[in-house]
Amino acid sequence: FHSYKDIPVRLSEQGNEFAFDFQKEMQEAQKNPKNVQQAKERLQETAKINTLNQKLKDAKVAEDAGKWTDAIQIIDDALALDSTRDVIWAVMGDAELGAGATATSKEEGAPHFLKAIEAYKKAIELLDKAIAAAPPTADKKVVNDMKISEGKYHNNLGQAYAKSGNSNEALNEYTAAAKQDVPNAHMYFFNAGATLTNMATRETNGANKEKEISQANEAFDKAIAAKPDYAEAYYQKGINLTSKATIDKSGKMVPASGTVEAFNKYLELEPEGKHAEEAKGLIEGFGETVPTSYKKAKATTPTKSK
Repeated sequence: FHSYKDIPVRLSEQGNEFAFDFQKEMQEAQKNPKNVQQAKERLQETAKINTLNQKLKDAKVAEDAGKWTDAIQIIDDALALDSTRDVIWAVMGDAELGAGATATSKEEGAPHFLKAIEAYKKAIELLDKAIAAAPPTADKKVVNDMKISEGKYHNNLGQAYAKSGNSNEALNEYTAAAKQDVPNAHMYFFNAGATLTNMATRETNGANKEKEISQANEAFDKAIAAKPDYAEAYYQKGINLTSKATIDKSGKMVPASGTVEAFNKYLELEPEGKHAEEAKGLIEGFGETVPTSYKKAKATTPTKSK
C-alpha cells in the first residue's frame, strides 16, 4: 500500500471589510442625538473587525512561511478580541495542525493535534448556529457559502483526527464534509479512501485488512463518481486492488477485477502523470499490454500481500 497525506483544503481568507464613513455617520446622528451612541458603537465595531482582518492576514503570512508558533500567537490575540467568529477558530485549527505536522516527535505533535480538533469543533459549532439562525429570506448564496465553509471545517477536523490516530472519527468528518460542500465532495471521499487505506496498512488481522481495503475503494469510487476525471483516485484504487491479486496454477499473477482498468484509466487521464511509469510497469507486470499510446516502462512485478 501507499501511505500518503490527505488533501489539505486551505481556508480562504474570510472576514468582513466595511467601508464606514464615520464623519458622515456623525453628521446624520446629530439630527437625532439618540443615534450618536449608535454611531460610536459602530465605529468601535468596525475598528475591531479591521483589526481582526489584519490578524487573519498576518496569520496566513506566518503559516505560509511555516512559522506555526507565530501564527498561533497571532490567532490567540485575535480570539482575545473576539471569540465568537468561526473563521478565527478555523484558522487556529490550521495553525495547530501545521505545528503538529512539523513537530520533531509524536509526543511533541500530539498536543497540537488535540488543540486543532478543539478549534475546528468550535468553528463548526459557531457556524452551525449561524446557519440555523439564518432567516428564510436570507441570501441563498450567503447561506450556501456558509455550508461550503463548514464542509471545509469538517474536512480539516477529519485531518486532525487522522493525524491523532482517530481514524473512525476522521471518516465521520469526511462524510460530513462531502454532504456540506458538494462541489468538493470528490476530495473528501478521496480523503476517506486515504484514511481507510492507511488503516489497512496498519492492520494485522487479514480479514479486517481486506475489509478496509474494500471500504477504501468504495470511497475512491465515490470520489470518481463525483469527479470522473479524478486520476489520482483511479491510481490509488488500482494500488489497493493489487493486494487482491492471486496466483494461478502456472504461477502467473492474476490481477483482481478492475485492477488493470484502473491503471489504464489513470494513464488515459494523465499519461505523463507522477504515477505514470509505475502504472505502466504494474500493468506489464501482470502480463497485460500497455496501450500503444503510452510510452513503455520497465515491468514491475507486483507483490502479493500476505
